[in-house]
Amino acid sequence: MKVAFFGSPAYAIPCLEALVEEEDMDPVLVVTQPDRVRGRKKEKTPTPVKAYALDHGLDVITPENVNSPDAIRKIMEAKPTVLVVIAYGQLIGKDLRQTFGVDILNLHGSLLPKYRGASPIQAALLNGEEETGVSAMIVRQGLDAGEVLAKASIKIHEKDDLESLQDRLSLLSADLMLEVLRDYEGYLELKVDQDESRVTKTRKVTKEDAYLDFTKSARNLVNHVRALKDWPGAKFNYQGKTYKVHGASALEGAGPEKPGSLVFVGKEGLGVRTGDGIFLITSLQAPGKKAMAVPDFLNGNPLDPGALFQGKEDQ
Repeated sequence: MKVAFFGSPAYAIPCLEALVEEEDMDPVLVVTQPDRVRGRKKEKTPTPVKAYALDHGLDVITPENVNSPDAIRKIMEAKPTVLVVIAYGQLIGKDLRQTFGVDILNLHGSLLPKYRGASPIQAALLNGEEETGVSAMIVRQGLDAGEVLAKASIKIHEKDDLESLQDRLSLLSADLMLEVLRDYEGYLELKVDQDESRVTKTRKVTKEDAYLDFTKSARNLVNHVRALKDWPGAKFNYQGKTYKVHGASALEGAGPEKPGSLVFVGKEGLGVRTGDGIFLITSLQAPGKKAMAVPDFLNGNPLDPGALFQGKEDQ
């Protein structure tokens, strides 16, 4: 099968890797986002997918607009049988959809119709889901609105964070992609419309989502850390400085203190009053420093019960 592969982040690489390694698959073209300034580097860098593709001698294009006549011409010249899309970063427009019809397969990181949109994996963690998965769907007009061909699910572990869950879902996506592509006509006969009454949507995560809201429950705050600690972070302010939480757990316990109040300090962590329970910070990062366990942090940053951490509700 000749495949034009659309993807950009490292999350998409296991799918591309599977297309490269399997003898019955032929990735004739890789379409990815243009080189951009990423992180703290000042020079432009390629997407992880582009770097992988070039290392493996694949043809790559990086259109600013995948729906431009030039991009469409290059895609057509590759003569793919099917387009495969995973975490690409641009919407597939009308011309490509009309040209390829049902032969555009998207691997979406949720059990559709739940969590359509840009951040399904973060949403599953933020909402404390016990299960998530991958949906293989046809690309249609509307965000993640196409018919579903197949799904694969996994349990979310208590210790899962965004990185670990993404790793498992990316591998699951590759397995599901190969399964569907190898019997594409058969799966098309089984396609199912999504139940619009059960649709939930997610939005792109922004820097404004970083601050913890201590009026919420301790469990909710732990989920925030699991989902967003890498970016944009799980942050609070104290005495004019911004700190990032890298590890935390939830404890039961009620008290009269204001949410955000530090109720105890110990080797096990910093206990912070929340709207429901105690948010136990076990690892955090001071401005300009590396993340460290609480006992190491306290060596140079002594704290006493009664300190007030400011979160989202104080912004």
